Amino acid sequence: YKHEPEDLLKALDAITERSAKMLPPPTVNFQGIVGKEPYPVTKKALMKYFPKQKAFIEEYLKENDINFTSVAPVRELFNILKNK
Repeated sequence: YKHEPEDLLKALDAITERSAKMLPPPTVNFQGIVGKEPYPVTKKALMKYFPKQKAFIEEYLKENDINFTSVAPVRELFNILKNK
Protein backbone atom coordinates (compact mmCIF):
# COMPACT_ATOMS: atom_id res chain seq x y z
CA TYR A 1 0.00 0.00 0.00
CA LYS A 2 1.17 3.46 -0.85
CA HIS A 3 -0.69 6.45 0.47
CA GLU A 4 -0.23 10.11 0.05
CA PRO A 5 0.56 12.02 3.28
CA GLU A 6 -2.69 13.98 2.91
CA ASP A 7 -4.68 10.73 2.99
CA LEU A 8 -2.98 9.67 6.21
CA LEU A 9 -3.66 13.07 7.79
CA LYS A 10 -7.34 12.82 6.82
CA ALA A 11 -7.51 9.35 8.38
CA LEU A 12 -5.91 10.61 11.61
CA ASP A 13 -8.37 13.52 11.73
CA ALA A 14 -11.28 11.11 11.30
CA ILE A 15 -9.97 8.87 14.10
CA THR A 16 -9.51 11.85 16.41
CA GLU A 17 -13.04 13.10 15.67
CA ARG A 18 -14.57 9.67 16.37
CA SER A 19 -12.66 9.26 19.63
CA ALA A 20 -13.84 12.68 20.85
CA LYS A 21 -17.44 11.51 20.47
CA MET A 22 -16.80 8.46 22.67
CA LEU A 23 -15.49 10.37 25.69
CA PRO A 24 -17.57 10.21 28.87
CA PRO A 25 -19.55 13.30 29.86
CA PRO A 26 -17.68 15.96 31.81
CA THR A 27 -17.72 15.69 35.60
CA VAL A 28 -19.81 18.86 35.94
CA ASN A 29 -22.75 16.79 34.68
CA PHE A 30 -22.55 14.77 37.90
CA GLN A 31 -22.33 17.60 40.42
CA GLY A 32 -24.70 17.02 43.29
CA ILE A 33 -24.91 13.31 42.51
CA VAL A 34 -21.38 12.05 42.84
CA GLY A 35 -18.70 13.73 44.84
CA LYS A 36 -17.76 14.66 48.34
CA GLU A 37 -20.51 15.59 50.77
CA PRO A 38 -20.22 19.37 51.39
CA TYR A 39 -21.32 18.87 55.00
CA PRO A 40 -20.16 15.38 55.97
CA VAL A 41 -22.74 13.34 57.84
CA THR A 42 -21.75 11.00 60.65
CA LYS A 43 -23.43 8.04 62.29
CA LYS A 44 -23.68 10.12 65.46
CA ALA A 45 -25.53 12.90 63.60
CA LEU A 46 -27.95 10.39 62.07
CA MET A 47 -28.74 9.00 65.51
CA LYS A 48 -29.34 12.51 66.82
CA TYR A 49 -31.72 13.57 64.02
CA PHE A 50 -33.52 10.24 63.74
CA PRO A 51 -33.66 9.03 67.37
CA LYS A 52 -36.70 6.79 66.82
CA GLN A 53 -34.90 4.92 64.07
CA LYS A 54 -31.62 4.11 65.85
CA ALA A 55 -32.12 0.36 65.56
CA PHE A 56 -32.91 0.62 61.85
CA ILE A 57 -29.85 2.82 61.25
CA GLU A 58 -27.59 0.36 63.10
CA GLU A 59 -28.92 -2.55 61.06
CA TYR A 60 -28.74 -0.63 57.78
CA LEU A 61 -25.13 0.38 58.39
CA LYS A 62 -24.19 -3.22 59.23
CA GLU A 63 -25.72 -4.49 55.99
CA ASN A 64 -24.54 -1.64 53.74
CA ASP A 65 -21.05 -0.22 53.50
CA ILE A 66 -21.83 3.51 53.53
CA ASN A 67 -19.17 6.02 52.57
CA PHE A 68 -20.27 9.10 54.51
CA THR A 69 -18.08 11.38 52.38
CA SER A 70 -20.05 10.62 49.19
CA VAL A 71 -23.30 12.36 48.37
CA ALA A 72 -25.25 9.52 46.70
CA PRO A 73 -25.23 6.89 49.49
CA VAL A 74 -25.95 9.50 52.18
CA ARG A 75 -28.83 10.93 50.15
CA GLU A 76 -30.22 7.44 49.64
CA LEU A 77 -30.12 6.74 53.39
CA PHE A 78 -31.80 10.08 54.15
CA ASN A 79 -34.59 9.25 51.70
CA ILE A 80 -35.11 5.88 53.36
CA LEU A 81 -35.22 7.46 56.81
CA LYS A 82 -37.62 10.22 55.70
CA ASN A 83 -40.05 7.73 54.23
CA LYS A 84 -39.95 5.27 57.12
